Amino acid sequence: MAISLINIRTPRDVIIQFDSLGDLYGLDGTFSSTESNDKAAERQRYLATINDALRGQALEDFEGELSVPQEFQMLIEQVDCLIGPGLPYYRKSQQIAFFNGFDEKEDRVRETVLRDEDKAAAAGLDCDWEVAAGWQTGDGPDGRNFALFCRSEEQEKPWRWRYTVHWIESPLEPLHDNIASLLECMRILMSRI
Repeated sequence: MAISLINIRTPRDVIIQFDSLGDLYGLDGTFSSTESNDKAAERQRYLATINDALRGQALEDFEGELSVPQEFQMLIEQVDCLIGPGLPYYRKSQQIAFFNGFDEKEDRVRETVLRDEDKAAAAGLDCDWEVAAGWQTGDGPDGRNFALFCRSEEQEKPWRWRYTVHWIESPLEPLHDNIASLLECMRILMSRI
């Protein structure tokens, strides 16, 4: 059992070794392994697969270059996944991960890219939004997170990357211009559960 690796024999040991437990079980909501050539190669494969799939599934009349946004690339250089804080059972049963992590299977990574003609509806957006491309970055039992290259002519919002969480049983959530804004919104919403 993994917990024996950090030598927990008494309740006091939990307090003394709490940082090790936090890292081992991702209690802060992140998992991060040491940077290595394998990890860098895995990240590059993931990015290349997403970029290729985004270009292949973009709106036919969209003219422009699509690639994973810089802030997302910076995030995945720091963490292997961003799944939300707490004990593993709680996370799996109640939280929506922002980034599930790198999947080794290229087909599964490609499946996260939106293919539907109506990408906005697939991501849970109203009809004001036009989505050129996007992908599901994470999920959970009650919803999914998306990175979307989108615009709204009606709201005078130009093409850019935005992020949203699509809650299965709740009203539409707003689009966020950056990851930090989305994560803050999710923190507030999850604290109400």
